[in-house]
Amino acid sequence: MRIRFRLGPFSTSQRLGRTQAQKRAAAKAAAGRRQARNNARAHREWEREYYDPAAVAAREAAKADQDSRTYRAVISGCHIDPLKGGSFTIGAESLDMIFNVAGNAALHFLSLKNGDVVQVTLNPGKTGLEEFWQLSRASGARPRSPVELSAADMQWFGLTAEASRERSAEAGSQPESP
Repeated sequence: MRIRFRLGPFSTSQRLGRTQAQKRAAAKAAAGRRQARNNARAHREWEREYYDPAAVAAREAAKADQDSRTYRAVISGCHIDPLKGGSFTIGAESLDMIFNVAGNAALHFLSLKNGDVVQVTLNPGKTGLEEFWQLSRASGARPRSPVELSAADMQWFGLTAEASRERSAEAGSQPESP
């Protein structure tokens, strides 16, 4: 809305209020300030929960539990067919297990060869794999396309590599049946 003043041959006008462009800019700025306040509030709440002593203790306990189930081992007896699946043996000082790989999961484990060094995390029952990371080849070289499957990847792809049997650490004992 405009107010016009005329005084003889001279005229002037004055706009009352803001233009639509000014109103849109003000609304956009207000929305930005509101979003910044909400983000700051959410970050403060996250920090409060993250640094809570009970939450810190729970995270440390979960990490200690996972570390107790994580092993570095050497692959042996690796026989994996791309269509049918197969099996491989993981051998470490306190761990000697044979894992069966289903046909639908075989493509993820095809790059494994005998002598490869891997890091595995067993599931809480120590009956299958939770995480699987191929670290190096037998020669010490880094593989071109290593197997790197986190717990989320294993769940997302539906991969379950269950141990078929566990061998005793004692020499000369026979493997147990599942």
